Amino acid sequence: MNDEDGQPLSSTALEHYHLNRFRCRNCDTIFCTGCKKIPYHLGYTCDSWDAFQKSDRHCVICNKAVPPTAKPYVQGGDNDEPEEEAEEPEDEGKGKEKVKVNRAP
Repeated sequence: MNDEDGQPLSSTALEHYHLNRFRCRNCDTIFCTGCKKIPYHLGYTCDSWDAFQKSDRHCVICNKAVPPTAKPYVQGGDNDEPEEEAEEPEDEGKGKEKVKVNRAP
């Protein structure tokens, strides 16, 4: 069985689905008998769904919760090491005139 994104459910999520997903025969509402959430939270256990809902950081592409310990990605660098700033040579630019260039918008 797959989640809403087409990814296979984990064994824990699949077991939760079989034990807690319920469809009312009167109104066809699908909900979770564990936490009473409507609609049923496919791919999540009640605890993981609650944690996802409380998370204030989500991926803009897949909408998965971003862990609070996740560091921002720095292109071309290692996320564990701070970026080093390049130093400019001291004599560069000395003795040269700055020319103002007008650029039309």
